[in-house]
Amino acid sequence: IAVAEIKAIQANNVSACVKHFAVNNQERNRYKMNAEADERTLREIYLPAFEAAVKEAGVFSVMNAYNKFRGEYCSHSDYLNNKILKGEWGFKGLVVTDWGSLHDTLGGALGGTDIEMNSGNNIRYFTAPLLDAVKTGKVPQSVIDDKVRRILYVMAKIHKIDGLPRAAGARNTPAHQATAREIAEAAIVLLKNDKAVLPLNAGALKNVVVLGKNAVAKHCTEGWSAEGKPPYEIAPLDGIRSRLGAGVNVSYFPLAAGDAKPVFSQIPESALLTTDTEIKDAGMTIKAWRAEYFNNAELKDAPAAIGFDRQLDFDWKKNAPKPGIKTTQFSARWTGEIVAPETGEFTFCLRADDGARLFVNGKKIVDNWSKGGLREKAGTVKLNDGEKYKIVAEYFQNTGDAAFFLGWEPPSEKAAAREKVFAAASAADAVIVFTGTEHGHGRAKECEGGDRPNLLLPPGHDEAIAALLKINPRTVVVNLSGAPVEMPWAGEAATLVQYWYAGMEGGNALARVLFGDVNPSGKLPFTFPKKSADSPAHALNAYSDQNVDYAEGIFVGYRWFDAKNIAPLFPFGHGLSYTTFEIGKPVVSKNNIHAGETLKATVLVRNTGKVAGAEVVQLYVAEQKPVVPRPPKQLKGFRKIFLQPGESKAVEFEITTRDLSYWDSEKNTWAANPGVFEILAGNSSRCDFRKTEFRLNAGAPEKK
Repeated sequence: IAVAEIKAIQANNVSACVKHFAVNNQERNRYKMNAEADERTLREIYLPAFEAAVKEAGVFSVMNAYNKFRGEYCSHSDYLNNKILKGEWGFKGLVVTDWGSLHDTLGGALGGTDIEMNSGNNIRYFTAPLLDAVKTGKVPQSVIDDKVRRILYVMAKIHKIDGLPRAAGARNTPAHQATAREIAEAAIVLLKNDKAVLPLNAGALKNVVVLGKNAVAKHCTEGWSAEGKPPYEIAPLDGIRSRLGAGVNVSYFPLAAGDAKPVFSQIPESALLTTDTEIKDAGMTIKAWRAEYFNNAELKDAPAAIGFDRQLDFDWKKNAPKPGIKTTQFSARWTGEIVAPETGEFTFCLRADDGARLFVNGKKIVDNWSKGGLREKAGTVKLNDGEKYKIVAEYFQNTGDAAFFLGWEPPSEKAAAREKVFAAASAADAVIVFTGTEHGHGRAKECEGGDRPNLLLPPGHDEAIAALLKINPRTVVVNLSGAPVEMPWAGEAATLVQYWYAGMEGGNALARVLFGDVNPSGKLPFTFPKKSADSPAHALNAYSDQNVDYAEGIFVGYRWFDAKNIAPLFPFGHGLSYTTFEIGKPVVSKNNIHAGETLKATVLVRNTGKVAGAEVVQLYVAEQKPVVPRPPKQLKGFRKIFLQPGESKAVEFEITTRDLSYWDSEKNTWAANPGVFEILAGNSSRCDFRKTEFRLNAGAPEKK
């Protein structure tokens, strides 16, 4: 996948950049944590995608990871950058740091980094200190020449210095919009459709009930560098309503297990316009509240501390909120500008120990400015979609513990009474319930710079979904997430769809799949475990904030589940269709091959259903009697093929000696042992495979 994308990007005179090199699988404490992986694990699991990007795609740039590898920052790693990337693989392009990930001039210069990415005065190491290091002989001139040569190479490749015309660009054209929708459509995964509820017959529907915040949430602008800035974004509810038209009543309710008690959430960064002007090292715009802290309880005199807070949710207990601020008898003021995401009555909530108050455009909305324990108070105000508002929140602490929280409940998230929701779901022609994660910042959200603490869905969702499935067993459940979640109710759900952070046309794409305009063909790129403890890192307790031991070795993902015989919730590669396919037995070009030879495997696929659709044929290879521990099978190729009803086509795969090899750490090279191998053709890592055997006659190590 990376190879194809890199080639497409670079065909437009733009340098692709692959990151993060290497062994960057944890966001928590990523700036300091150290990854420890043995050489075989490194070579077989974590380097092949980078190697393919260099050797097959000819990528122009590679970005370091923030973390350390074997005790050394990746931006300083002579082993990763010089010996492997530039030496073994022959990489001709440039190596660039991530923002602020360089820590030392000599370490970076001699460790293979070519560009220190940062801005202005925050470029610290590859400026005057690097010049001094060259003048004093600590960094050879030849090292600088190599860096300059690599930068000029990339500039020449994208026609920045040769005077040749560059590929013309465009933005938000009809072709872009269509492509964005088609990509989103192709990615959607049909996990379950036991009772053939999908596709929904739009012509037979009069009353549709849609539940869950992810039906109305827009995620593109959240998540630091994971964010995008599209010209528009279609939420799922918008896509469903547009597809069904004005003749169908589509009702929306938040997903709540209880009664109509408000659920207050942080004001998202998509609605916050205030930026943290003190952040100069991150290379990105950080949304935050301007904060002033006072060493008195009356907000008097000059603030003793000024800065920015990204989220207004604090439980200081008896600790000082900021350096230089007292632990008691202090006060604070937060100021920010927001833009309303919709029109209607917004409820703002302050939870504080002791006093708090809130102003919107100078008007006091919440007033709880008195001494006391932890209390919660809310107020409402009408906001108009797209308009800007100044928010000021104030707090004072008297004695004892200190805590403060600001949240809101937008109109679209106001919970209806449980009985009303369930009655609507019971009477509806179709029920579509949305669950999943959020894109943004904070615990339980998917973002750069942080990891979710668990695989749980938002509070109350499991109970609400289980209840809805009892009321209406034909309920369609849509999970929106970029990573696995636990679904304890999955066995009761007849219809389940995996929907991703799908971009600006995502809502239209989902609607087209739900109503049968598009036949789903997406496949899971990872395993959904039944519970997090089934996954290797959690099963081995092999994760930490400081030193992360990749104790599972090569047994990652489906390899672990296969080796340990653990049943997943949904296996790697899984994805259903509105039609059915028959995958034939692989036919090999030879029954015996020698080291260095290529084997061709042909698989016949037939659409045995009544609807045109695409299937992804997956080819796995297994060594029958390995001399070193190996996974029961490993994916070595996949092909998507589109077929009309009754149509058959053959797909072809190539198996090289490298595909049969493991990394021999003693000889420091790839090795394939003679013996019998099995080819398994199917449509997921857990399916009824069609199999063929062949023999490798010589196992001499393949040349680098």
